[in-house]
Amino acid sequence: MTNAVQKFDPSLLMEGVKDRVKTTFVSLIPDEQWEEMIKNEYDNFFKVKETGYSNREYKSDFQILVRNVMSDVATKKVQEFLAKYEHETWGNSLPQASETLKELLIKHAPEIFTSMFKNMFQNSIYQMQRQ
Repeated sequence: MTNAVQKFDPSLLMEGVKDRVKTTFVSLIPDEQWEEMIKNEYDNFFKVKETGYSNREYKSDFQILVRNVMSDVATKKVQEFLAKYEHETWGNSLPQASETLKELLIKHAPEIFTSMFKNMFQNSIYQMQRQ
């Protein structure tokens, strides 16, 4: 057995007192009232409420929480995706395309070309027929 002297730490004493007070007060709440308090908080969390003043949006705290979490996840995923196409090399004061981006552009060049010029060519043909 050691007779080592421990330094008195008032914060540990206060934590013990806080825990004891919390336990005592929670035990004073009747079970029915405790269940009702929990149910009210649950209902309030999922209840759809008006969130905007001018646009009259109606969302629950749960919907807002899910939207924020999903927004964070989506942002992270998009940043990870775009990182594959980043390239640090510059030439003539312009960023150079990464090899991954070049391969993607070459693979889809016919669709890109068609999408960019189809309306212009169709309009030209239409104008030639009408003149």
